[in-house]
This record gives sequence, structure tokens and C-alpha cells, in this order.
Amino acid sequence: MARGLLILALLALTLGCGKQEEAAELKKYITTIQGLDSYSVRVQVEILRFDDPTQETTNADIVAAFDLLEEYQQAVAAVPPPRTATGGNTHELFVRSFDEAKGLASDEKGNTKRRSHSAAIGLRNLRKKLKDRVYPTFNLLMARLKMTGAENELAWPN
Repeated sequence: MARGLLILALLALTLGCGKQEEAAELKKYITTIQGLDSYSVRVQVEILRFDDPTQETTNADIVAAFDLLEEYQQAVAAVPPPRTATGGNTHELFVRSFDEAKGLASDEKGNTKRRSHSAAIGLRNLRKKLKDRVYPTFNLLMARLKMTGAENELAWPN
């Protein structure tokens, strides 16, 4: 009987420490990703600029948007992913989202107007993927660990 209680106590202690480690790791990840918000702001600004019909876009603007996607992807890929299955898989989705966005944004055959529309489509696709899938998943993981509040949430800039 005492042996069973001892095993149960060790198991509870191990699970409790595991949750604390998971919470600390996820908090560190969220804080690091929040530090990359400047990229999200830049993506949002580029979307608004490409969508503004009064703005003239040049090939340099299109290249700059593509470079922004590349820089942002490299910054996200450099962040160590959480070790939990859901956290790790969501991080991989985060990184893969840029490949899809770059594929949509790259149009080498059209004129500048067509290429700028393609760039805007790629940027909007990235925004949608992050805003609707990646960020809510991480916010749910934080809520499950009872870590709520603005400092523990990922949100797309307005």
C-alpha cells in the first residue's frame, strides 16, 4: 500500500514539474515570437500599401516585399520550437506558411501591376495563416496552462 502511494506521489510530482517546464518553455517561445512583431507590422504595412490604388508600385517594392518574407521566415526558423507535439507542429506550420506565401507572391512573368497583386496575395495569405491558425493555437496552449493576458498572447497588428 505504501509502495503504491509512493509511486503515485512520484508520478504526480513528475507531471507537475513537466507542466512547469512546459509552461516556462512556451512562455519563452511566445516572448521570442512577440519580439518579431516588427516583421508582422511591416507585412501589414506592405499589404495596405499594395492594396492602395493610389500608390504606384515598382519592381523594387515587389522585391522588397519578397525579401521581407524571406527575412521573417529566417527569423522565425531561428527560434527553437517548443518540445511539445502541438507546439512543435505549430512552429513548423509557422515556418512553412512563408514557403506558401512566397510561392503565391512570386510572379516573374507578369507586368509590374500583376506582380504587385501577386505579392499582395502572398502577404495576405501569410497574414491569414498566422492570424487564423498559428497564433490561436499558441494562445490556446497558453490558456490550457492558465497563462492568459496580453503578455502571454500572440496577436496580429492592426
